[in-house]
Amino acid sequence: MATITYNGAQPWGSSNPPYANVNVQPLKYGEKWGNTYSISLVGYAAESIVGNLETFKNSLISTFNDNNKTLSIDGTTFDNVFVESLDIPKQRFKGRLDYTINLTAYNFDSTEILDPSDTVEQSVENDQSVMTTHTASARGVNGASGLSTARTWAQSRVSGFPSIINSLGATSSNSIIIEETENIDRTKSTYSITKKYKTDIIDSTSSSTNNVWKRQSIVTTESLEAEYKQVEITVEHGGGTNSTLSNLRSSQMSIADLKSAAETASGITLNAKPTEQSLQEDENGKKLIQVAVFNDDTLFGSSDSYFDYSVSVSEDKVTGVTSVSVDGELITRGSLSSRVTEINNFLSSLTSLDSYLRGFCDTAYTDIAGSPYTLNTKSSSSSINKNEKKGTLKLSATFNDEDYIQHYSAASWTVTVNPSTPYIKAAASATENGYYTFQDFGFLTRETVLTNVSLTADEGASSYMGATGAFIANATNNLTNTLHSAFAGTGTPYVVDEGRTEQDADNAGGTKQVHKSYEAGSELITV
Repeated sequence: MATITYNGAQPWGSSNPPYANVNVQPLKYGEKWGNTYSISLVGYAAESIVGNLETFKNSLISTFNDNNKTLSIDGTTFDNVFVESLDIPKQRFKGRLDYTINLTAYNFDSTEILDPSDTVEQSVENDQSVMTTHTASARGVNGASGLSTARTWAQSRVSGFPSIINSLGATSSNSIIIEETENIDRTKSTYSITKKYKTDIIDSTSSSTNNVWKRQSIVTTESLEAEYKQVEITVEHGGGTNSTLSNLRSSQMSIADLKSAAETASGITLNAKPTEQSLQEDENGKKLIQVAVFNDDTLFGSSDSYFDYSVSVSEDKVTGVTSVSVDGELITRGSLSSRVTEINNFLSSLTSLDSYLRGFCDTAYTDIAGSPYTLNTKSSSSSINKNEKKGTLKLSATFNDEDYIQHYSAASWTVTVNPSTPYIKAAASATENGYYTFQDFGFLTRETVLTNVSLTADEGASSYMGATGAFIANATNNLTNTLHSAFAGTGTPYVVDEGRTEQDADNAGGTKQVHKSYEAGSELITV
């Protein structure tokens, strides 16, 4: 009679053991490392032998409630035994209990793991990169030590790029790990590890050496209305699990390389410098994005900027004054910082905004109006709109051909002329009330000229010209002399009255009044 025990227990007693059936199968995963034993224990218990059948059933269940124990059959020991099932069918006989127990035992030659799995999957992504997913898993035995064994085995399977036969060009030299995950179940002693590799088979600079992959997209803008063609290139540098921000930065493309790639893709010969350039860094997301915009605008030439403008001309039919307006923007290229620098350099180079913008207006004025007069050197209005956050500069100004005096925003003058007249006096009659006599003395009165001049210097003139009292006095004196020269009478005059004022430099301006008397000239009326 056979002696059968499980984990040292013998619930059926020594006199009524079950029948044992053992089936042996090799345990393989690429190579044989052990045997699997399928063991069936089929028996019955009689109430007359084991006593109370309910008690026996509970003892049977309690004994085979644990896994990974030792089974002994007549001295033959089976280790690593797992309970697959315990079946107690409905009883047909009173006083008898049938049962069937199915067990699996594992006898390892080397690594003590169960359910080994090593899979490799490959797919082509939307960006034409190759994704390789390598997963290894196993189930250990003997509790914690078994989990450690399963982990060691699975990690050894994914220690490097998988050796697979593929036609997609993925190799250990051009692939980087972008994701690594572990799954651990300590209750079941199972361990799984997955590594995902990204292979850029298009860009040869992507490799495991620098732990960076690259992807670029190119957008070409071209239309019949546009003055030039524009090409925008975006290069995304992506890192793997072991990549650093330094790796991403070292993989940046130079401006020359970006231009070359844009030209190759678009077939357009582009300017050497981009009109726009940006760099975005995402250290946590392991990404760096370069954006550059190039065009074939020939207006740049060797410079990094040019002034793009429009001019409009209008005439006031009532006053006859012609106004010319210019509205433009400084077009720059390069990164934001370089565009701002170019704008600042441009503004620094301007000695006078009015002088720069008047040139564009003067050309249009001559072409359209034919130069009947001369545009004022001082604009009637002007504006500078500078936005350093966007790297833009807009300029505008309006000039007209009203009468003006250079360097003065306002000028006015009046001339009052009293010409020569016969000197006649009226006298009341000494004999007749209400009657007068007129006496002609036979000579003409002197001619008088009264001038009143007022000047206000324009903004900037105070610093440019000094706007001192002496300067204002000289300006008002010159205008006064001009007026008196235009309306001068006969002979050498003498000054009847004279006055002047000069304001300070903050309100640079002044006035002058001169009253002169001349010899009698031609009589205005004849008596």
